[in-house]
Amino acid sequence: MGYSKPWLYTWLKRDDPTNTSWAQHDSRASQRLTTKTPAEPERLVCEIRQRLVQPRYAQRGVFAIQLQLQRRGHMLLVRHAEWSSTILEALAEEFASFFHTPADMQVYLTPHQSQAFGWHYDLEEVFIIQVHGCKEYTMRQNTLNPWPVWDNMPADLRYDRETSPIRLTCRLAAGDWLYIPSGWWHIAQTQTESIHLSIGVMPVVRLTLLEFLQHRLGQDPFWCQCLAWVPQAEAGGPAPTEQPPYLWEDMRAQLREVLAHEQTWQEFLAYLVDPRRALSGETSACQP
Repeated sequence: MGYSKPWLYTWLKRDDPTNTSWAQHDSRASQRLTTKTPAEPERLVCEIRQRLVQPRYAQRGVFAIQLQLQRRGHMLLVRHAEWSSTILEALAEEFASFFHTPADMQVYLTPHQSQAFGWHYDLEEVFIIQVHGCKEYTMRQNTLNPWPVWDNMPADLRYDRETSPIRLTCRLAAGDWLYIPSGWWHIAQTQTESIHLSIGVMPVVRLTLLEFLQHRLGQDPFWCQCLAWVPQAEAGGPAPTEQPPYLWEDMRAQLREVLAHEQTWQEFLAYLVDPRRALSGETSACQP
């Protein structure tokens, strides 16, 4: 049929013996288009487009619509701007190469006396480059979640609970730049119509060691063995009580031995510089 087994099993689960037309009621098409433009922005763009069509010889392309949106006080954001410009792509690659970690770029076009977001913080180390206009930034130390990673980012950042007394304010004009550390609260207010680049560099945190060890230990048969342990509640009867403690001690001893070697440390440093080359063994260990 040309379909995968998971698709077939999912389809068969819909089988309803009491309804001969069960297969006609469930479409395989997605119920929601995740990439579809929200209704209000779509309505606004269509309205502007319709107005631009009316005057004779009017410009009605993308840039004309962007200009009209900006005049109405809407911020314009270009995500992954490095994908649309060779110059920006080269700049993002320089950041990624220098910090040995992925970098992405966003372009903000913000109207006079407005702000894009309220108080927030980012996972990335953020570098702001002011291209046009003037913008004022206020930063504040984060005591609620000072070292954010994907696994500890809350849905609600709860700025209202922040009590840090450290607060910094600076004003950027065209040609200025600003570094905002990962996790620091910040908010921006345009003084005049503004264009700036935001370059986000993912910080290399200590959890990276666990990623490295997963690849490093994958070469050792000891760590590739199955954990044949079934909890007593699922075994339907008495389960062994001595194997897990012994197994845990064996794993601790093996891991302690690996971490004690200087070579492991050198390999980890090489992994930080270039993970692909380090794992393939193409380069010798070196410090970043």
